[in-house]
Amino acid sequence: MTESNQKRPLRVLIADDMPAMRTIVREMLENIGILRSSEAEDGEIAWRLIHESALLGEDPYDLVIVDWKMPGINGMELLKAVRSFSLTRGLPFVMITAQADRYSLAEARHAGASELLVKPFVGDQLAQVIIELNPAMEPGIRRKQASHRARGQIAEQKYQDQALVEAAEDRAALQQLLNNKKKAA
Repeated sequence: MTESNQKRPLRVLIADDMPAMRTIVREMLENIGILRSSEAEDGEIAWRLIHESALLGEDPYDLVIVDWKMPGINGMELLKAVRSFSLTRGLPFVMITAQADRYSLAEARHAGASELLVKPFVGDQLAQVIIELNPAMEPGIRRKQASHRARGQIAEQKYQDQALVEAAEDRAALQQLLNNKKKAA
């Protein structure tokens, strides 16, 4: 990533034919402080967005995260197009795949994938990949991860507290029911 890109927030393109997967990846990015993302539902749209942003040069993508299996132009074909175009040749490209066999992983590496994430993956794995591709982001990402974990722990504690309150209320209602039955008997 260029020095000028370091002065502005990271811009990421997420390409996946599954809307739920795009949402999951976007939320993972947001949880680590990456708020500028675009989405593409297939490789053709992704290529158009990447190509146009590179040609305009005003706000190019800093990273693309692409599913391998998509209809039309798949992730591998998109990767080859990105690597063959001079303005996007060095664009960090993360391939997401359910294909965990050695041949597929070697094929993606040989084609120029910067990193590979095998489904299912978690936000920490995505964060680590982004840090490896852009070490300058590590302090900000680590802060966001810690904050996100703390919020998650607080939410979990609230959930547990609520479950205890509900259990106590259920116990009290059950005790009242038993007391009423004893009085009636």
